[in-house]
Amino acid sequence: MILGFLFSCNSTVEKEKANKLESSKRGKRNFAVVWKWSHADENYVKGFLDKIGNEMSGLWNEGVIFDLYYDASPEVNKLGSLPSVSFFMTADSEPEARKFLNTLTLASERLAQPSIFPVGTKWLGRATEKINERGLSESWVASWKTIKKPDLNSDAEIIQKQNDKLLSLQQKGDIENVYWDLKETNNPEKTNEIVDFVFFVNAESEEEARQICNELPFTHNGIAEYHMQKVGVFWLEKK
Repeated sequence: MILGFLFSCNSTVEKEKANKLESSKRGKRNFAVVWKWSHADENYVKGFLDKIGNEMSGLWNEGVIFDLYYDASPEVNKLGSLPSVSFFMTADSEPEARKFLNTLTLASERLAQPSIFPVGTKWLGRATEKINERGLSESWVASWKTIKKPDLNSDAEIIQKQNDKLLSLQQKGDIENVYWDLKETNNPEKTNEIVDFVFFVNAESEEEARQICNELPFTHNGIAEYHMQKVGVFWLEKK
């Protein structure tokens, strides 16, 4: 199974790589990382799977990466039978996160390129029991940007309704792993430059996932807009 090659939990990591992992573990910021295949030869990439598995195993065991998703049948950026992978990680800053990711085999051998999104603080995790009851479904990541800074006075009701709705959706298992970057959201100079909040939508189709997002108060009132991308199924949570 390809997934087994990509992530072998019994693998070991080289001493130099382990030191870098420990350095990253001390980071205080969370980032979402989405990998896109940049090499066109599937067989060539497969020659590196053992090494990639060692690195990913070490990152997960050290707690540097967590909340992993994989898409066994990606609709875009497909490379044969290889899945696409996304996860969260910690680092001191976005440049440090990119610098570290570029040392990994996926990037250093030009097999794939990482897209990095600052996501702030985790607010809500997974309602595991509810999700298990409803059965396996696929997930889409919704990355949101504020397009109009909400006023804490005149928009107080909208803000409260947005929070209540997100909490309700998470409790039902419709969304999971909700991250907010409140410091950045309240900085008007950064409003349109960063991902203000991120969450994952569990649904049977992209249409259903978009319907969930389109019904949120922030969408209705033109406060925020989102970009959606399929990430497959939830794989591994925080070590």
